[in-house]
Amino acid sequence: RQMEELTEEKERLESGLAGKSAAFRRQQQLKRLTAARLQEVLPADLALVDFLEVWQSSPSATEKGGRTWERRLAAFVVRRGAIEQLDLGPVEPIDAAVERWRRHWGADAQGRAAGAELRRLVWGKLQPHVQGARLVLLSPDGALARLPMGALPGGKPGSYLIEEVPLAVVPVPQLLPELLARQPAKDDERALLLLVGGVDYGAEPGSADEGESRSAARGGGTGTLFDWPGLAGTGVEIDALEKLFHERYPDGR
Repeated sequence: RQMEELTEEKERLESGLAGKSAAFRRQQQLKRLTAARLQEVLPADLALVDFLEVWQSSPSATEKGGRTWERRLAAFVVRRGAIEQLDLGPVEPIDAAVERWRRHWGADAQGRAAGAELRRLVWGKLQPHVQGARLVLLSPDGALARLPMGALPGGKPGSYLIEEVPLAVVPVPQLLPELLARQPAKDDERALLLLVGGVDYGAEPGSADEGESRSAARGGGTGTLFDWPGLAGTGVEIDALEKLFHERYPDGR
């Protein structure tokens, strides 16, 4: 009886709060998002792949009445008007390949072999189900959360998967209806962009004028727990991004 009374009171309070707060109403709607509603808001040329690691049991081959358990990777491919559930196989070989790839980020022979194996184990099984998609949204789980899928080998030697199909990571698919409902900014509206790169963790803390770079030391300097190397390569990255940004938004800052 107490549980029923408390539940009714909770629902009453939530109803009252929803009437006063638009943000709370949106939050409650996200909790009640159904697969059918998600399909409705997805553009026809967009595909969502939601990965999920699950435990699966099967009768034991050696013990009567016993069961064996195996962790497997499932993928739910959501498109306008259709949802497909795919079994991508055991997690163990995928996890091992991700570890091998991450040792040198696919740059050595072992990493390239691991990348090719991951493309076969994961993307090769997904590809037929996302054909024709202008953009593929990925919501990773488990081992795949540690892998930048776009860095996998492409179909041609020396190419990458990101060159074949645009990929984007969506950690929380429930937010898609709200994200897709937002209107893109007009070209003549002021565009602001913050770029962080070329980070030098050992530099002296301090302020900097706009357009200049300064870094804040972590942990007190050389020889401490936070004695991290600089990220010189990210300076080149933000230079390229700044150029693209100004080409797209000439009046942007």
